[in-house]
Amino acid sequence: MAIHVYHTATHEEAVRKACELGETIFIATGSNNAQVSQQIAQQHNKTMYIRVLPDDVSVNKCLKAGFTEDRIITGIGPFSYEDNLKLWQELGIDVVVTKESGVSGGFTEKLKAAANLGIPVVVMDRPTGASGVSRDIHEVLEDVLRLL
Repeated sequence: MAIHVYHTATHEEAVRKACELGETIFIATGSNNAQVSQQIAQQHNKTMYIRVLPDDVSVNKCLKAGFTEDRIITGIGPFSYEDNLKLWQELGIDVVVTKESGVSGGFTEKLKAAANLGIPVVVMDRPTGASGVSRDIHEVLEDVLRLL
């Protein structure tokens, strides 16, 4: 199956584009943008799931943003093609928002699963000149836990 990939510069642009493309959105960018994701989804009357690290800080950010417990998926990636495929089928996902996380972040596996399901992927591109440096402590922790 062909895959439709849309590139955006910011998380807000990515979620807005996802809202144009589907009804049930999967956010695979972590908890740092949970608030803006949920606000945009509510404005567009969309269903949104978010996958975050299984720690209190990440989960509480999502709960505070308005995600219900059943819409918060926890786990430590990278996730396999099969993991993504099964989860997205079970949840009825019809569009995915992700970072361009490279091989170590399971980016290819996300694209393959989305292609198999025929769903579009909205990708937040790395900022121009990015050297892999994280912007805040939560991103650093997510990177460290992902490597463990």
